[in-house]
Amino acid sequence: MEIRKHPFVTKFPKSEAEQIVASSKIQVYKAGTVIFEEDSVSNLLYLLLEGDVDFLKKTNTGKYSPVSSAEAGSFFGELGILTGESRKLRAKARNDVRVGEVPGALLMDFLKKSSPFLLEVLNNVTTHLKTTTDHYLQERIQKEKLQAVGQMVRSIVHDLRNPFSIISLATYMIGEQHDDEKTQEQCDLIRDQTNYVMALAEDITAFSDGYKSLKKIMVPLKDVFDKFQAKHEQMLSIATCPIEYIDNDLSATMDQDKMIRVLKNLVENAIESVDTKTNGRIRVLARAKDDELALSVADNGRGIPEDVREFLFEPFAAPPGGKEGSGLRAAIAKSVVEAHNGRLTYASETGKGTTFTIRIPIA
Repeated sequence: MEIRKHPFVTKFPKSEAEQIVASSKIQVYKAGTVIFEEDSVSNLLYLLLEGDVDFLKKTNTGKYSPVSSAEAGSFFGELGILTGESRKLRAKARNDVRVGEVPGALLMDFLKKSSPFLLEVLNNVTTHLKTTTDHYLQERIQKEKLQAVGQMVRSIVHDLRNPFSIISLATYMIGEQHDDEKTQEQCDLIRDQTNYVMALAEDITAFSDGYKSLKKIMVPLKDVFDKFQAKHEQMLSIATCPIEYIDNDLSATMDQDKMIRVLKNLVENAIESVDTKTNGRIRVLARAKDDELALSVADNGRGIPEDVREFLFEPFAAPPGGKEGSGLRAAIAKSVVEAHNGRLTYASETGKGTTFTIRIPIA
């Protein structure tokens, strides 16, 4: 295709079309060649005359993920020219490509002369499109990151099963040979912790897959609280304040094990939040309203930092207590609750405390 016959050029009046042709430089890129890099300066509009171009985004792993593509007769690179920002994607020739490179300054000059109002409208549309595109790209990257985490954890789980089986067998043999109370307690602790690590790994893989299956049964909240306290006795023992459980004789349909892990995440957050207070308190309260179970975990700790709140439920965000962690605690809790057709919300005030509330259908 000749550049003067490109659809972009033919839409301009003859005099301006001739300026575009005269100012443009024809370039040929061999298959696999990078036309421009992500974060490079946006100073050219590209008219695709022959071939196909792929657009890719760099992920956190350092690899490039395909986002979109263009074929002969289309153009690209206009967003950066209109916004004045750097390139958001890498452009790479899929096969042998021939393009006309139009100076961005020329395009902006045409727009300013033809209609300042049109330029303002284009800028508004471009800004909206950029925001939408950035959101899409972040979701795409996040999804790929989670898939990578899921694959990694599956590999780790596979490698851990044999040593954990040996640990479990050795624990059983020690328990058989020493029946004193202290040894039995330590054996139970080892079994509980190895089971917890495996359950956590399985939770992460289920989170990366989107919790495709739940084992839901109708269960009394009292049983959930009792089992939670029994499973996490060691974690609860480090709390520097009393923890109150109010079940209100309620029952609800849930995957009990997964909901206990949600409670573990939320209560652990609360314990970390009040660990420097001498008058700290934590309350786990179940209520019923409009055919929903509202299960809240409230503390009077230091509250969630304001700079964390916007990203609290995003994977790999900083934990509310500001301590080291997987960065998945709140994200996993939210994902489990949503898999129950519910929602997880919170209210927090600096220096006064935080309340997380789980809402799920009772039946």
